Amino acid sequence: NLRVIVDIDVNDFFDDFALKLGVAVELPFINGKRISPYWGLFTDLSFHYTYNELAGGNWNRQIDLPVSLGVLLGIEVFITEYLSFFAEYALTLSYTNSFLSSSSADDQTITNLTLLTDLGNSGKIGIVIYFEPAVK
Repeated sequence: NLRVIVDIDVNDFFDDFALKLGVAVELPFINGKRISPYWGLFTDLSFHYTYNELAGGNWNRQIDLPVSLGVLLGIEVFITEYLSFFAEYALTLSYTNSFLSSSSADDQTITNLTLLTDLGNSGKIGIVIYFEPAVK
């Protein structure tokens, strides 16, 4: 299965905006009728913008541009032939360029390479809508 990843986060209180676009390929261990455990691969590209107003008219701005690759391990539970829920964990390698600017300091660019396990509270759950029947 090929899955499109779209994640949008807007936080007006912190003047924060994030957009993630990506794709994932899922390969089932077992082709079950209603329950399907799977593993897979994914990649995504994100844009994260934060702006903070500080005391005295000062401000900070940060733009992050992460690119990620990873592997998935999850389970999909079919509710109907067109609708399912999934829960998964991921092991992610992420490369991020961050651009920092401020009213009181010189601009900076920071590069960061991270390995994320998505264990604990960082696992993902979601809904999948199929345009063709997924369960035969």
